[in-house]
Amino acid sequence: MNLVKICAFGTAPEQKQAGYVGLGIEVTGTDESVTNTFKSSGDIRLIRGGNKAGTNEHFFYVMKKDEASPTLPFGKIHLVRERRVTASVNEVAEYFVDAEDYKKVMVDEGTLEEALQELLNSDNAQRISYDTTISDVHEEHECKVTQE
Repeated sequence: MNLVKICAFGTAPEQKQAGYVGLGIEVTGTDESVTNTFKSSGDIRLIRGGNKAGTNEHFFYVMKKDEASPTLPFGKIHLVRERRVTASVNEVAEYFVDAEDYKKVMVDEGTLEEALQELLNSDNAQRISYDTTISDVHEEHECKVTQE
């Protein structure tokens, strides 16, 4: 089952109690970009952390449902292959906003990034396009025997 759910800050203990284990990694991005990154990774919980300064991105702690190791059939060995991937992600999103709403939040918020975030939070921005490119991909693989 492939399910990605973004959870509130401080809910990692609840997720652990529900059977999720921390993967020991933290990712940065928008809700949409990190959800997209993990959409084929199984039952995932992304625990929201702080906001990345000056952006609409957050830090997320990654947890995955702990599925019990399979019962080892007679004469078989259980091998595990782990893959770690890092990459640079460039995300471009375009929005339409009402001119009056824009003027108001620019006065209240100060910076364009803060204004856009406020418009998004208040559902006053309509996304008209979205594009993501991934580059500089680096993979590491590790194999190990977990049961003999």
